[in-house]
Amino acid sequence: MQSHKTVLAATTNSYDIINLSPGTEYAITLYTLYNGREVATPATMSKTVEKEIPLGTIASLRAVDTTRGRLQISWTAVPGATAYKIVWRDQTGYEITRIVSHDVTTFDIDRVQQGATYYINVSPLSGGREGNPVSIVVQADTAIERVTELRSLETRNSLIRITWRGVPRATAYKVMWKHADGTEESRVLSSSINMFDVEGLQPNSVYVIGVSAMVGNREGSLATVTVRTEPLVGGVTNLRVVETQSSRIRISWVGFATATAYRVTWRRADGVKDSRILSRDTSAFDIEGLQPNTVYAIEVSGLVGSREGNVMTVTTKTTSREGQVAGVSDVRVLEARSDVLRVSWVGVPEATSYRISWKRSDGGPEITRVVPGDVTTFDIADLQGGVNYLVKVVALIRNREGQPVTITATTRGPETTRLVTANTDTFDILNLQPGMSYVIQISSLFGNREGTPTTITAATAQAARVQDFRVTDVDLGKMTLGWSRVPGATSYILSWRLATSQKDQQSVTIPETISTYQITDLQLGREYVFTIRPVFGTEFGPETSITEKPVCNRARADIVFLVDGSWSIQENSFQKVKQFLYNVVSYLPRIGTDATQVSVVQYSDESKIEIPLGRFGTHRELLQAIRELPYQGGKAISFVLDYVFRQAAGRRPGVPALLVLVTDGRSDDGVTEAVRRAKAAGIHLFAVGIGDADINELQRIVTGRDPNNIVYAENFNSLTQFEGALANVICAAASRPVEETANQERQADRVIQAQRDCQVNPAHTLQLAEAILAGRASRVIQALVVHLGFLDKEVTMGPLVKSGHKVRSAHQDLLGGLSRATQVKVSQDHQAAKENQVTGVPEDLRVNRVTRQVFQRYDRNLLSFLVIFPLVINLIRSFLTIPVGM
Repeated sequence: MQSHKTVLAATTNSYDIINLSPGTEYAITLYTLYNGREVATPATMSKTVEKEIPLGTIASLRAVDTTRGRLQISWTAVPGATAYKIVWRDQTGYEITRIVSHDVTTFDIDRVQQGATYYINVSPLSGGREGNPVSIVVQADTAIERVTELRSLETRNSLIRITWRGVPRATAYKVMWKHADGTEESRVLSSSINMFDVEGLQPNSVYVIGVSAMVGNREGSLATVTVRTEPLVGGVTNLRVVETQSSRIRISWVGFATATAYRVTWRRADGVKDSRILSRDTSAFDIEGLQPNTVYAIEVSGLVGSREGNVMTVTTKTTSREGQVAGVSDVRVLEARSDVLRVSWVGVPEATSYRISWKRSDGGPEITRVVPGDVTTFDIADLQGGVNYLVKVVALIRNREGQPVTITATTRGPETTRLVTANTDTFDILNLQPGMSYVIQISSLFGNREGTPTTITAATAQAARVQDFRVTDVDLGKMTLGWSRVPGATSYILSWRLATSQKDQQSVTIPETISTYQITDLQLGREYVFTIRPVFGTEFGPETSITEKPVCNRARADIVFLVDGSWSIQENSFQKVKQFLYNVVSYLPRIGTDATQVSVVQYSDESKIEIPLGRFGTHRELLQAIRELPYQGGKAISFVLDYVFRQAAGRRPGVPALLVLVTDGRSDDGVTEAVRRAKAAGIHLFAVGIGDADINELQRIVTGRDPNNIVYAENFNSLTQFEGALANVICAAASRPVEETANQERQADRVIQAQRDCQVNPAHTLQLAEAILAGRASRVIQALVVHLGFLDKEVTMGPLVKSGHKVRSAHQDLLGGLSRATQVKVSQDHQAAKENQVTGVPEDLRVNRVTRQVFQRYDRNLLSFLVIFPLVINLIRSFLTIPVGM
């Protein structure tokens, strides 16, 4: 028998014996050496296996974390493995190997290069054997940029408004702040938001507010700003809109003890405002004489002597017409018995009565009852048990009625009994309603005798929440919601509110057969919280909520913002104007050549195109460019018409063109002519006036002199109140099909341009009048004027011809009366022009495709028209009383 021996170091406590024979028994003895003396342990008999079992392969190798300069990997353990070998290399081929224990299934690869790709192999080890390696390729994440320019825009006693410059790759932003009691709050905002109101703060307190960018579930480093809230001087609280009608808004508030009076101010989006001073014991006020379907910003402040406290603001909109009655909300079943349904609802202000109607859902007569306006619950009696009923509630204000709200309700069925065999000790009760309580009795039977029943009360599990709750369509001021119907639900309660307001929530009850609902009269760009919950008879299921804001999805237009960048606007005010533009444009999510194009022109002593039409093809790029507008610190409308609203500069035919003027003063270059040109070109004009802007001048500028096309803010700080109003009118104009401008207006515009560019003398005015007449009377003469150049070489008619062609004699003949010879000459020259055969005709006089079509269409009428043309010219001359001498 052959024996083998090896000597190991004193620190060794394990050893692999290799090169053994399969299926062979071995005696293994361990000797411990003490100063040259051997002490043997009892021999151990071990047998090798007949056939070596191969090592398994690791599973689920994956990258768990690729952030913070490391790669963390994990895998599933392999039975029999005594260790794992990890090998990784970068793109340059540099390779590193590590061996880890068998009980390790995660490993961190540190100090990786951001954005670099790594090739990673992991294989199991058992003694000297190695299993098959498994490979993955992982890319280390790049660091998330830190937000910049974090600052406070506005500070009140309980609110701090912050803003920041966004990060290009961010998918969201996280805002965090800590209260005085140590509690910390945070909000995760959309990547399109860069302004946030931190509310519910303590007066005269210091807050550290942090903002970090997020990419997916990764979070960048925190940027912070330290701000102190304003001290509490005294102010109203709980300002809210109690009722809204077409010409009246009722508001209420909670005052404070030291107030000597209250000031109420209301302002339309066009800047028209009014105010009232009310006594100290007033806590509600009716604002009357308002315009229907108009947005109003309402402010209430407390007065202590001559000092004014903090201002509370609420924005609302009057209804579209008198006579509209709101529908009741939150219709529900409070109690269901076998013959009675108790129904409740949230009433309507000023309702004089309510009409309740019900009938079986499977058909039958409808029964109606009317209850007084102060009643909001009603017992529907004499019903049949276990039957579905349709219940409808309508609010009435005298002889006017609101929208009906209908729910489905089921009366409780009669008692149900089942007999089971004596050896039964379990029983399934089926077809119960979810979330309902049931009384269950069990009693034993001995022949015809019944024992004392044992009673328990049990409830079915709560129903599942509504699934797939989503926004399916967004339009101007409208949003359509959809969801998957919940089995067993008898109705749904849908509610919505502004994300910044915990109150003023609206709700509606929807039948169980409906899975979509459109909500109207939403404020553009304001974030809303939508909540839906299923109703099961008298029980309510859990709520499901989503947050969304209406945007202008259907807009397709070319929009130019003409911004005052003169020294009258200080740089800090200009930053607020930029923020205003940024927020308005953020309501237009679809940017590009197939959607909306936006340009920004800044004017002061000179006008400059900061952002040309079509420069940016994505929403993010455009918003970033608006953020980076420089402060420059007229001829402005004409500049836009000449250099921006041109096809060569990016304007598209058949698409609405919108011009938004932003100014804080009067024009000093005379805008009347430029405005007339813009309107003649079919451009929609809007105006944003700030501070000293002339409202009368702005009204003359905007399209149709419509006050809804004007936004007026008293100062730059209040601009944010009117972002939604401007976005609404822009969205409406940008979403409408473009209307073709009348041919007369286009021709007149060309003539005016000729007068402006060439300073035409009175004789040329007669020539231009001939062109106008030609344009209105017939395309023939217009084309003839283009070819023959009856306007001499000093006159340009829009894009028409500068002529050096020698037609002076033909010109004189036309003014004095055409002879037969001249008619023949004109006809011959006309025919030659059609074929582009006139020798020496300049390139700009040759007949293009459009002109050729015109000539072909009117060949037969040309000479007959030329016969009567001199008579018309003489008539024009007599009206103008201008000598013809040249």
